[in-house]
Amino acid sequence: MLILHGVGEHSGRYAALGCALAAGGIMVRAFDQRGHGRSDGPRGHVSTWGHYLLDAREQLEGLLTQAPELPVFVYGHSIGALIALGLAMRSDREDVRFEGRPRGVAGWIISGAGIEPTGIARPHLVATAKLLSRIAPRVSLDLGIDAEALSHDDAVIAAYRDDPLIGRRATVRWGTEALAAIRAIKAGASGIEDPLLVLHGSADTLARPRGSRWLAAETAGEVRLEVYDGARHEPHNDPEYADVASDILSWIQHVVKTMRRSPDRYRPIPLSTYRRYSEEEMVERASAFRDDMRRRRTVRHFSAEAVPEAVIDACVEAAATAPNGANMQPWHFVVVRDPAVKSRIRAAAEKEEIDFYEHRAPPEWLDALARLGTDEHKAFLEQAPVLIVIFGESYGLSEDGSKIKNYYVTESVGIATGILITGLHRSGLATLTHTPSPMGFLNEILDRPKNERPFLMLVVGYPEEGSLIPDITKKPLDEISTAI
Repeated sequence: MLILHGVGEHSGRYAALGCALAAGGIMVRAFDQRGHGRSDGPRGHVSTWGHYLLDAREQLEGLLTQAPELPVFVYGHSIGALIALGLAMRSDREDVRFEGRPRGVAGWIISGAGIEPTGIARPHLVATAKLLSRIAPRVSLDLGIDAEALSHDDAVIAAYRDDPLIGRRATVRWGTEALAAIRAIKAGASGIEDPLLVLHGSADTLARPRGSRWLAAETAGEVRLEVYDGARHEPHNDPEYADVASDILSWIQHVVKTMRRSPDRYRPIPLSTYRRYSEEEMVERASAFRDDMRRRRTVRHFSAEAVPEAVIDACVEAAATAPNGANMQPWHFVVVRDPAVKSRIRAAAEKEEIDFYEHRAPPEWLDALARLGTDEHKAFLEQAPVLIVIFGESYGLSEDGSKIKNYYVTESVGIATGILITGLHRSGLATLTHTPSPMGFLNEILDRPKNERPFLMLVVGYPEEGSLIPDITKKPLDEISTAI
């Protein structure tokens, strides 16, 4: 297990927890993060949050290399919990020079997560920090951590107050980076698919417990939430109120047991649907398919003429044959024909599009879109006879309401969508893909549950007579394919 400590402290404060876990058979690694404890770097300062992620990843990879045959877990407390969550998410930050989340992590223990902090998030401090971060990033402010907010244990409180390695201040740049990390977690927590154990003290006055409750409800994977009644910010140092080591060991046993695959669950059947063709027929069929798909064009002007329901149903059924992660089939297709509902969708989508075109889109993006003739007006959302709204199921739900983990949701739904577009084209219908950002309004309008997230809107119908399309071409084979 890798332990990630909180702000202003150091790895030595986790000795008791580490010993308890070691007694339960867990090999533990901890380190002082940059600017903390005995590590190098300016005290309480980080120029970019990505440095924390890279440092933690380096330690994690060392642990994975040291024990490649063992499941590895990460324990992050307070700010360390934010770093752990940043690793658990698939990162696309430019300052994080690695792709995707770490491989080989069996689960994440998130303790006292600072998702809803009570100090640095005060409006006047946020405004001050943002201003100073640009002009004097290393100006430091008192963290304002009261030792009595950490634990009820007098020995823990006294040790914290007397510890020369404790940092009492942090820079304004650190504060703005921490707030940015929190925003990133709130935007991307739904992408966390690994098992989580979320721990929090109900009497925590430094990080509100509601942040951990939100996290437990938001993530896609299996989550266990423990809110310790009366415990303060450090449940692992509040032994009268929480038995953290015992809960961690119990949870790890559960996760490891779940990871083991039972050999009798795989019961194969003979392949009976495959058809083999002669080479001549294979080339003929492949060439005909290519030529037909070359005729497919996206259109933005649709006839209001109704399309056969049977065609839509058959194409959706074909889409559902797509390969997908662990055969969890994490998709849901909502077919919209009701004019009133389409009108509501258009109004909400155009509101987001206006904001995009006028405020959020960078100039280079607008320049790329200009040659396609797109703008914020989306009349096709009402003109076309059918909208198919495709949702990705972040996680499934069992009969008792517990979460069921889904795998490779984005990839699976993307493949299914491609099959759907192909099927509609082969049936003689035109389509348009539309992805307003954000798309959360679709859950509300279409009454879809929280575990479903909009992936794409597909506009479907016959092209309006005299439709015009952009004069564009596709790249030739030698530009898109390499034979090795």
